[in-house]
Amino acid sequence: HMDAVNTQAIRPNNHMPSYGRDMASWIGQANLVLCLGDVGDRNILARYMAQLGHEVTVLGFGSLDEPDEETDQGVRVIRLWPGSIHWYAGKLPFIGKSLMLAAREIEKSWQMYRAAKKMHQKNAFDLIEGTETNSLLFSLFPLSLFVIRLHAEDYTYAKHTGRAPAAAECIRRKLQRVALRRAHRLISPSKAHAEEIRQELKIRAFPIDVVPNALTETALAALR
Repeated sequence: HMDAVNTQAIRPNNHMPSYGRDMASWIGQANLVLCLGDVGDRNILARYMAQLGHEVTVLGFGSLDEPDEETDQGVRVIRLWPGSIHWYAGKLPFIGKSLMLAAREIEKSWQMYRAAKKMHQKNAFDLIEGTETNSLLFSLFPLSLFVIRLHAEDYTYAKHTGRAPAAAECIRRKLQRVALRRAHRLISPSKAHAEEIRQELKIRAFPIDVVPNALTETALAALR
């Protein structure tokens, strides 16, 4: 495992691209990192962090054709089965459609938090990183340093496409704002998105670091 000084100094060509070194330097002495969310979205950064010497676990939801657990280029991948409580909540008369997304947010957050807590009790994580989706319990009852990497949610898409957000999206977004305000750190893929979140949270000086989304070497080569 590498200390903070070495992590900042490593040249990105064969280890980590420059946009990922900022996050790695915050981790410093960290040796156990948990990434939350869709496995495909997290694998690029997770692999680079594993190359730096960190022990990285990705926790997400899987499908029938995927294994419950595997190792991907040094990264431990654990997949959970999605629950069905939110589906039944959506069937409630009159209020079901409005509550379904919020119920799914709470249900998935609870599933991920419960799994993460069991792993944390066996071998404590130094850092947990996720998106605003499904992060509610991690922000309310933090197990360790908790970082949220922002992504464009349905609510934000609706605002910028001329469509009024649905009631279900607005209720779910209220839960996500709780997580955003209580996270130890926020990371945005762009300055515009960071400013959007500051306005939404009504906190002008809210600390948000801008780190562009990761690209694979294959994708970079195609752009040249």
